[in-house]
Amino acid sequence: MGGGVAGDDFYLCPRGDQQLPRDWHTVYLAGVRAGTQPLIPLTRQRVDGATCTIAESYECAVALETALDGRVVAWTERRLVVRSLAGAQSAERKLRERLAAAEAALGALGLRRGKARLRDRAALATAVADVLAAYQVADLLTVTVSETWHEREVRGYQSRPARVERTWEFALTLAQDEAALAARIAGLGWRVYATNAPAPELGLEAAVRAYRDEYLIEHSFGRLKGAPLSLAPCYLQRDEHVVGLGRLLALGLRVLSLVEFVTRRGLERTSSTLTGLYKGQPKQATARPTAERVLAQFEGTTLTIIEQAGQRLYHVTPLSDVQQRILALLEIPQTSYTKLAANLSQPP
Repeated sequence: MGGGVAGDDFYLCPRGDQQLPRDWHTVYLAGVRAGTQPLIPLTRQRVDGATCTIAESYECAVALETALDGRVVAWTERRLVVRSLAGAQSAERKLRERLAAAEAALGALGLRRGKARLRDRAALATAVADVLAAYQVADLLTVTVSETWHEREVRGYQSRPARVERTWEFALTLAQDEAALAARIAGLGWRVYATNAPAPELGLEAAVRAYRDEYLIEHSFGRLKGAPLSLAPCYLQRDEHVVGLGRLLALGLRVLSLVEFVTRRGLERTSSTLTGLYKGQPKQATARPTAERVLAQFEGTTLTIIEQAGQRLYHVTPLSDVQQRILALLEIPQTSYTKLAANLSQPP
């Protein structure tokens, strides 16, 4: 990023674990866990007007430098330490699911259906360690083993001498480490973002909001380059044709984005879902339909013009229930479609 900094450019990006101190969770969250680091809430206003908190964050500064073309480029990087509340809740739910699955797997060690029984303490210890490692909960579960040996005398028979058989039984007692679990949960949902933009130009809250909306831009670029707009590959030879095609497809992208936004906004306002968009699954519902699926519902609609005895007759395909619902969500009156079938003096 030194090249961009040298060119007076700004950047905003996430920092991965390899780009941060090895123990960055400890370094960056020590003040948060101690209660000495205040957090700035990031809020969002819902359609119903209520305000909800979606994240909490703070920032710190790090001095960086790099060698570029024989000179040293130095700058100050602002690191935004952000915790997504929804992300933290999702991660906590998955952690508790893993914990429950690990407890179930440990409880099944004594059953071993279809597998050889564990014969001694060493084999049991290996099996327990494998389960804890597989579910990544070794520091959250304490496993206590109680074992019992049973002896049974077996009489000799023919050439076999008498002997004593020893069998081993065990029971596992599981206990969750509540302190370790609370500490693990407190560290969930955190990410670090970096920017060299000055705070007056890109504040903490504005930076977090900008990156949270980054997927919208990437989704639009993907839609422009792939189906259904398919800007790439482009085999035009004349520059003006390339420019014209790019502008035309950009207009198409705006239409798709607008259709998708208005449809989802309508569903959010009414707290409802839309069904009938998936072929073969008429009852599957979604609250976030894509523009492609919405527009696909209008495939096959036709305007038919019949000329007979000097008279023109018009007919349009009747709207289905799904099509009528979509037009209502898009705030388009049905008359915009049905009036095409009016006996006009001129074709529409």
